[in-house]
Amino acid sequence: MTVSRRVILIGYFDEIVELIGEDSSLQIVGYTDLVQYGDCEQKYLGSDQGFLMSEIDTSIRFVVSPDSPRIRKKLFESYYQLGMGPQTVISDKAYISKSAKLGNGSLIQRFSSVSSNSTLGNGVRLNYYANVTHNVEIGDYSVLAPGCTVLGGSKIGNCTYIGANAVIHPKVQIGSNVIIGAGANVTRNIPDNVIAYGNPAKIQRMNDA
Repeated sequence: MTVSRRVILIGYFDEIVELIGEDSSLQIVGYTDLVQYGDCEQKYLGSDQGFLMSEIDTSIRFVVSPDSPRIRKKLFESYYQLGMGPQTVISDKAYISKSAKLGNGSLIQRFSSVSSNSTLGNGVRLNYYANVTHNVEIGDYSVLAPGCTVLGGSKIGNCTYIGANAVIHPKVQIGSNVIIGAGANVTRNIPDNVIAYGNPAKIQRMNDA
């Protein structure tokens, strides 16, 4: 008989509830968020601030839901410092190469893929149909939006967001704290702390948010 591992959702997102539901070994015990949602089936455990000040059961693991890399980092580190462990969740409809390496707390949604010898950092989220090809490195807390493709030998820094349907060309390096706009065609290296978009992608302004 399989023993369920209990998890809490940090932020309530329907698609993450569905993702966790694909794994029969995981049991959601509730969620934390700024507000309580009246139309969901999950138990509200309070705001993040209130929950973090309460007595923590460190046998429960956490899943950070939001797409914002900076918010993911803040929440991940806050709960981790309390002694709770992050839970990696992988859709049974995703493809993960046996030679790929996933960091703690990875979220891999339906129809996404991670090919051979690629590495994902802690807290990385791949949305639907995100495609990471061979020998790619993705830093901690970065997020790949639906339908984007990162081609072979590319490297993405920490806390970076790759927009929907963007294409990162082979061996391109993208820095940390970067936003790549939806549909961007990234053919050259992108430094830290900027927002870039277009075809070909160009730096538009600093990312000061």
